[in-house]
Amino acid sequence: MNAMPKTARPKSPAVLEKAGKAFWRAVNDEFSIESDHQLRLLEHAARMLDLAAAAREIIARDGLLVPGKTGATRENPAAASERQSMNAFRLTVRELGLDIEPPAEHRGPRRPGTRN
Repeated sequence: MNAMPKTARPKSPAVLEKAGKAFWRAVNDEFSIESDHQLRLLEHAARMLDLAAAAREIIARDGLLVPGKTGATRENPAAASERQSMNAFRLTVRELGLDIEPPAEHRGPRRPGTRN
């Protein structure tokens, strides 16, 4: 029996924070990503998760509504940053083809009241 060499999993980029590194590891554990283009897209998606997490921390600290220049409340600018980061993440994941539903044998049970 010939043993096939196991390809080394790409190391996560140093710029990634906790959420980004976790996503990087999860994707590379499940999929074999080898092209430079796909690795750059994966890094971008992971960085968008990190930006969204940082924005959520700011919102948690300062609140969703903050005082504006006139004293009236307005939406925390971090909320827009989180939305934009998550939208960029979603689009990048779709471009990588990671948004497809897993095969039925890997899916958990469906919620009651949902269709097959």
